[in-house]
Amino acid sequence: MLQRWWGAGVLMALALAWLVLEERHAAPEAVSLKRLSAQSAEPAEPGSRRDSLRSGGSVPALRSASSGSEAGPGAPRLAPPARATEAPQVAPAPARPVAPASAAQPANTPAGGTPTDMERAAALVAAGERDAAAELLRLTIRETRELAVAARAGFLLAPLLSNAVEARQYLAIAVEQDVVRAGEYEQLGGLLRGLNAQPRESLQPLLRTETCTVRSGDSLWKLCNRDWPDAYGVSPETGLIRLVNGLASDNLKAGQSLLVPLDPLVLKVNATEHALTAWLGDVLLGAWRVGLGRDDRTPRREFRVDVKQKDPVWYHEGRAIPFGDPDNLLGTRWIGFEAQSDLRGFGIHGTWQPESVGGNESLGCVRLRNAEVEELFELVAVGTRVRIR
Repeated sequence: MLQRWWGAGVLMALALAWLVLEERHAAPEAVSLKRLSAQSAEPAEPGSRRDSLRSGGSVPALRSASSGSEAGPGAPRLAPPARATEAPQVAPAPARPVAPASAAQPANTPAGGTPTDMERAAALVAAGERDAAAELLRLTIRETRELAVAARAGFLLAPLLSNAVEARQYLAIAVEQDVVRAGEYEQLGGLLRGLNAQPRESLQPLLRTETCTVRSGDSLWKLCNRDWPDAYGVSPETGLIRLVNGLASDNLKAGQSLLVPLDPLVLKVNATEHALTAWLGDVLLGAWRVGLGRDDRTPRREFRVDVKQKDPVWYHEGRAIPFGDPDNLLGTRWIGFEAQSDLRGFGIHGTWQPESVGGNESLGCVRLRNAEVEELFELVAVGTRVRIR
């Protein structure tokens, strides 16, 4: 009898220990639009902590588990049917063959609502009180009744967070709620590069993935183009797999485990803000400033990528202008869109005029700086959807 009770006691102790460990290692609650909306609907408490943070005088540096000292997008009218001449006229041929940057602080002027809170948070950051700024921004998110204000506060909060998953989610919400302004996409891109440098912490927990074990004779190109389309229904670009798995090259070893993202890459162009973002499902992967067509020549619709070229030749007005010729405007990469009934010759490319990025100077295509189109080129597979609005 004593042995029976002793055994039951041991089992109860083990069960309790397991529950404690599970609680300790549970993932932090995901940031989402639903959660942010619910938080911003909560009424503000009188005499709130935000009041003390907004008051003058010295503000103590506050410490919390989720903030730390590390730094841690109305569519315009559719352009008339046009025929762009920037595209190299070649048969589609999928080419099968990402870099960290410092996380710059976003601009401090809010996109409407409670400007004093945003400015106060910026002043706290400038004074080195990053944790106090993070608390003020969290209070703003919780107390405001306007979702756009909460999203804006989250955008400013993201660089202050040591939790990389939470930071990426706040940045995605800010883009979805259109509170990121044109020039800030440069800073957003830098923040995302920094997060992408730590995919295990900032990216992998958010993605829908399957795990593939590398076999002898496998190559990354073979897996992406032959094996995974049948096994998982996806055909990602090799560079995307490198980014998701934190690989320095395409070299693989038998027995190695790879995460395979199940959501396809989608590119979204915000013509109003001259910005391009890359998404895996609802996970924000990258952001870049872009140049667009003069006289509203960039069409607002959805395309699919059907050709990729390095060092492209530009076929223009009957001429084949080779790569490197000063008259070739395509830069170092061409990501061409499939032709539609009333449109052909559109795509994404580089430029030898980086100062034109952010303006409307192309013949209708989307242009990026050469270094940035090269970065995007590595992630985009033939078949990728591109939505321009």
